[in-house]
Amino acid sequence: MKIIIINQSNFIQIKFNFSVNWRQHLRPILVIFASTVVVTIYVSSDITLLGVMENDYTVGIYTVVVKLYHIVQGVLAAILTVVIPRLAWLWGKKDA
Repeated sequence: MKIIIINQSNFIQIKFNFSVNWRQHLRPILVIFASTVVVTIYVSSDITLLGVMENDYTVGIYTVVVKLYHIVQGVLAAILTVVIPRLAWLWGKKDA
């Protein structure tokens, strides 16, 4: 095995710029921050609203089901992350 070392300083120039115009970037940052906060409140308010409208038993059942859903979703995402590239490779091999 042959290792080739290239001097990157001939190809890359790194410059640090510490003079940032914060006013230019503040509004887009606040828009992203506000939308993230609103989405978080919307997603997490379902159990709170159900608690206001129903009894503790119903909230408990719903919470358990939501947790099971997230577990199944995570397991399926992990399986698909592993299986999809392999299936694509097999499909490509079949066509060749």
